[in-house]
Amino acid sequence: MIELNNATKMLGGFTLGPLNLSIQRGSYSVVLGPSGAGKTLLMEVIAGLTGLDSGTIRINGKDALEVPPQGRSIGFCYQDYALFPNMNVFENIAFGLKVKKDRNIQLKVEKIAHLLGIEDLLQRGVKDLSGGEKQRVALARALVIEPDILLLDEPLSALDKAYASQLIKEIKHIHRTRPELTIVHITHDFEEALSLADKVLVMNQGKILQAGEPREVFTRPKNPFVASFVGLKNIYKGRITRHDGTPVFETEELRFMVTTDFDGEAYATIAAHDIIVTLEPSDTSARNSFEGIVKDMEEKGMLVELAINIGIELMVIVTKESASRMGLHEGKRCRVLIKATAIHVFKA
Repeated sequence: MIELNNATKMLGGFTLGPLNLSIQRGSYSVVLGPSGAGKTLLMEVIAGLTGLDSGTIRINGKDALEVPPQGRSIGFCYQDYALFPNMNVFENIAFGLKVKKDRNIQLKVEKIAHLLGIEDLLQRGVKDLSGGEKQRVALARALVIEPDILLLDEPLSALDKAYASQLIKEIKHIHRTRPELTIVHITHDFEEALSLADKVLVMNQGKILQAGEPREVFTRPKNPFVASFVGLKNIYKGRITRHDGTPVFETEELRFMVTTDFDGEAYATIAAHDIIVTLEPSDTSARNSFEGIVKDMEEKGMLVELAINIGIELMVIVTKESASRMGLHEGKRCRVLIKATAIHVFKA
């Protein structure tokens, strides 16, 4: 368990926090945010490499401010590997064990090297390794001390897609075999987050703007920055009013029937894949139906992204097969259907 309460750190002109955060033991948390959001600084605070100006941090129920980094049972894997160039692979992996004066260094290094598929590299110099090999060595060094907490700072960013996918599988396997291991992982890659996380935290300007299950954060953002950052393109500002008791989200151009229990200034987001495109009137349960014109089309693999003008511009995702079957093209008239429950609204 990692708990931060009103944790604040000032560094130059940048302020991290105040942060109030609870990370459960054995969980896999992924931290998302733009460059300069404070993600790495958060990791360094947890690791004890950077102190706090105010607030508290507790690890496993104990005040961590009085505990030095080496006493926190934390493995840290940096984006740039931070390997010791004057040591070979074995010596790099064994470094933390030597500091702890562990009596089973040879056995533990060989075991973790086998798990990560680098047992043939143990006598190699780190300067001769590929990026993927260096990342495995850095991960092995962080894991070999059998930490309670593993901190991963962009561990896959320098790897090609195939190598990154393989390493994701291995990280998943490690977490399954050590379910008590708490992992906190920084990334810019949404696919990584969805593949690995049971909790996602979105940061910006030193603050945690939203934390929750991945699907909740990606489909039900709590503010415009999170909505935009996670890739939602249909984001509108308007107002919630009531018409015959039914909540309606209104912009200057359109009205959408929605489901909500509040009124007043609000934002609405609509996931592109939750919008139905048809050429005929439909008997679906969608309560919002609009005539539209296809303004733009862009193929994206087996999918097609459409920009459809219904008075405002909607970005819509359909399969390539559906687009072909309907004969969609720029200038084509169509109808879009949106269920009220597919429109996520939050207060402005």
